[in-house]
Amino acid sequence: MKISLRITLFNFVWFLIITLFAVYFFYDFTRSGILASEREDIQSRMEQGGGRMMMHGMGWGRSFPPEFLVGSDTGGTIKVLQDSWSLKPDLWREGLVKEEGEYFLFLKVEKQGVPLVVGKNISSSIRSLDKIRRLAFLVLPPFAVVILLASYALSEYLLRPLRAVNRTLAVIGSENLSARFPVKKTLDEVEELKLSLNVMLNRIEEGYLVQQNVVANVSHELRTPLSTLLGYASMLQRWGSVEENVRGEALAVIETTAREMKELTENLLLLNRSDQKMEKKSLSLVEFLPTVVERWKGKYSGRAIILLLESSPVVETSSDHLQILLDILLDNALKYTTGDVFIRLKEKEIEVEDRGPGMPEEVLSHLGTRFSRGKDAHQPPGWGIGISLAREISRKLDIELQFENRIDEVGLRVTIRFPVMGRKGLI
Repeated sequence: MKISLRITLFNFVWFLIITLFAVYFFYDFTRSGILASEREDIQSRMEQGGGRMMMHGMGWGRSFPPEFLVGSDTGGTIKVLQDSWSLKPDLWREGLVKEEGEYFLFLKVEKQGVPLVVGKNISSSIRSLDKIRRLAFLVLPPFAVVILLASYALSEYLLRPLRAVNRTLAVIGSENLSARFPVKKTLDEVEELKLSLNVMLNRIEEGYLVQQNVVANVSHELRTPLSTLLGYASMLQRWGSVEENVRGEALAVIETTAREMKELTENLLLLNRSDQKMEKKSLSLVEFLPTVVERWKGKYSGRAIILLLESSPVVETSSDHLQILLDILLDNALKYTTGDVFIRLKEKEIEVEDRGPGMPEEVLSHLGTRFSRGKDAHQPPGWGIGISLAREISRKLDIELQFENRIDEVGLRVTIRFPVMGRKGLI
């Protein structure tokens, strides 16, 4: 069911409930008021009235108003003293009594020590009130129809901005992610919704463009190694069985290319792992770093990876994602230099230094862009994913990541600077 219909029915039902309650409350309140007013009138007129009552209920003169019904109450038996309506004595009881379409209000009073039952015909007041009630119920149906139509028209009018939002969303697709909602200056709920949708669409468009670039770049980067594999596989089929040098060269190239593709796959898996939820906890870097260094020494046997511990800080971070970050930095350092690689733990930071050629200025200017590499992009092999991944992890861990060429010597220094440090010491 459309929202406008639901709103209309909701308003209509509540209108009926409130109106019926109001009519009932008005009728009951007015009826009680009329009865109270008539009781006061009977009481006051009886108190103001003259006349003398004798022991046996006989009196001289005009003792009661002529329109009143008066009877004495002697032990529960009514003796009629004045009655122009000829009511049966059993109807003479305190309260409102209806007889042959007429309404009488009776009240028990005392006059000169004699208990009396005094009544009055109040039919005109009750009939006027009933006419008002009937009129209200006659007017209610057409008025309810007017309210129903007005509520539907108002709902349709108020929902027009939402329908415009829906139409705009219907035309947004992968080929038209640039569409946005115009937002008015008067920020009501619908305009706030448009603003939120625009923010969401900006993020979706950015993510989609990044995904497009990643797919395009991965496809481009995979084309060369796949062509290499196919070419050397074809060469093996033709001459590999008869020429040993051709076979050796082809197998060596195939192995190298397969390793490069494996590296790309691992980097893409690291990208996926970086998007997982990061659970931060206290981590002692003086205990954490040696395990990372030993693992890389085992991977690069014969290479010098020197760990210098100048402090013993404890930080709040994710050990898994910090390990990914260090793996990226160590992999780059070992890949671009044949010399020693240093890891220095200081009071508030970790430094990773190599003795390689450093990083060209044009690379430093757009560092962190995926698949972006320097002039020596194919020596050594790589994919240009690592640094962008390191940037993303550092942002999620609230870590400052600084790249700079060493001024005093050749090489690159990468500084991992933590925002909050725990206990510290000197080792």
